[in-house]
Amino acid sequence: MPLDSIPGVEAIVDNHRAFFTLWTKYGKWDSENPLMFEEQEVNRQDGALPGVDVPESCILLHLSDKDRGEYDLNVSSILIREDYLKTLQDICHVAAHRKLPDTGSRSDKSPIAFSNPFLNNEIVNMSIAVILLGHPGIGKSLWLIFVLVLRILAGCPTIFHSRSKVCYLFNAQGLYTIDLADKKFIDAQQYFREVVSPQYWCLVDSNDSVPYVPPQLSRTRAFILQAASPRFDRVNWVKKYQSLSRRYIMMNPTLPELIMGRTLQPLETRCSEQALESFYSRYAPSARMAYAYAEDIDEYEKIITEEISNLTFEGLGKMLSSAAALRVENVSHHILLVSPEKGDRSAQSITISTRYMYDKLCDKLHIHTLEEAARLYQVFMRNQYTKASAGYILDDVHDVFCRGGEWQLTPMTKGKPGPINTHFKSPNSTRKSVCLRLGRGNQLIKIAKQRLPGGSLFTRLPHHQFLLGENIQLVDGYYQPAPSQPTFDGFIYDSATQTATMLQMTVATRHDVKVQCLTWLINRGAVTIHLVAVKPPNTSLNFVIPNALAPQIGNVYELVLKSLQE
Repeated sequence: MPLDSIPGVEAIVDNHRAFFTLWTKYGKWDSENPLMFEEQEVNRQDGALPGVDVPESCILLHLSDKDRGEYDLNVSSILIREDYLKTLQDICHVAAHRKLPDTGSRSDKSPIAFSNPFLNNEIVNMSIAVILLGHPGIGKSLWLIFVLVLRILAGCPTIFHSRSKVCYLFNAQGLYTIDLADKKFIDAQQYFREVVSPQYWCLVDSNDSVPYVPPQLSRTRAFILQAASPRFDRVNWVKKYQSLSRRYIMMNPTLPELIMGRTLQPLETRCSEQALESFYSRYAPSARMAYAYAEDIDEYEKIITEEISNLTFEGLGKMLSSAAALRVENVSHHILLVSPEKGDRSAQSITISTRYMYDKLCDKLHIHTLEEAARLYQVFMRNQYTKASAGYILDDVHDVFCRGGEWQLTPMTKGKPGPINTHFKSPNSTRKSVCLRLGRGNQLIKIAKQRLPGGSLFTRLPHHQFLLGENIQLVDGYYQPAPSQPTFDGFIYDSATQTATMLQMTVATRHDVKVQCLTWLINRGAVTIHLVAVKPPNTSLNFVIPNALAPQIGNVYELVLKSLQE
């Protein structure tokens, strides 16, 4: 059945349409090879931002005035970001093999040469759908246009849907429009499904007018590729999709990429490199927001302040849970940042966008004590997608000790050993205290009998991160757990005495010392381990230590941490 004999399908012969011009004039890669794509020198502004490594050249997809009108764009060209090439490479692999390529075979940093993967491509696509997700405003829609142009230039049959009701179909017979809402088309769509072979790619740019992939397209044999913001209503259609679906998370733009793209913005609204750097250091790396507000950053700060003004612990927890479930109600993408998980482009990570935003949240939520920090830590650790932001809290808590200083220690009261554990209790007020001294002169750590005079100077300790279970050689310094580990506990290691002083952070009334942590330290060469229970004021602690580890345990102290500003 001829395509244009199906109700609701109309052949286009219109020289004034950008899609028609693209299909007829550039319908083969080598016909005008490849004037639409050009490698161009990156023009930096006078007084270019120092210290930022920006490539000398970039690949641009040039757009005509008709192109921009039909795609509803205000840029003259599309910057082909490094991640555009990697995303296309990975998704082509999914189309052919139904799975992502092995991440161990190629590093994210490996350069990818620009080419058209659809040229002379005889591979039959698998029946599968891929949903391209990512933070709003990072160029997912532009990437979809990039893919559309490559397929058209290679003469590959393609469906493109980005506006309500109507979509375009390109094949060897020509260019067609399809009215998806036409009742006669809906009644006759079985004939449409016969026309659409597995060689087709169906590109759907989800937006307010096209919230999801309509069943008229999802029920075809085409490879479905949807670009969408991380919203539940945009991806829920896959529940009724009759084949396999996968998610793929796009990387956020880097500062060098924002600098490369600034020259593509309208001259009258073009921002400086310095303004972009300031925006990038404070806020989520949304290209859309950066180009709109970098030169008017105070206005954007007002938006952020208003977003945060009514936020509570409960509200933040709800926001994080909603974002992880792709439910956008009560979610601010000005505050939260969506990124791919390290090493897994099919999984998303949701974090507070920058340290600046985290500090603003802490000021609003009054995160100034260990107890408050631990509460916030649990909010982030509650969901696997939001664990990465817990690293900010770890930095704050551990930096209290890493920067050096003095704290009062009181020996804990040891109970009678039980069959498995020994319990240490918070001491009474009559017990004589000592002093934990860090970073004084040439001494990394010292348990002193008396405090130094006020105004004494301390130096920062060498700082390291660790993962439990990794095989490392301990050196002098302060060890902080890597982000996303289920622990607050750090330690100071003194190689001269082979002593580790563990800081066991807790806000509970009972804290069990983990056998795994102590065993790992012993296996790394620690001969003696002092334990310091770090807790908030006005709490009594039951500190539980396994008897099996008693030979390596030195002293057990309690440290009351009143403020993260100590």
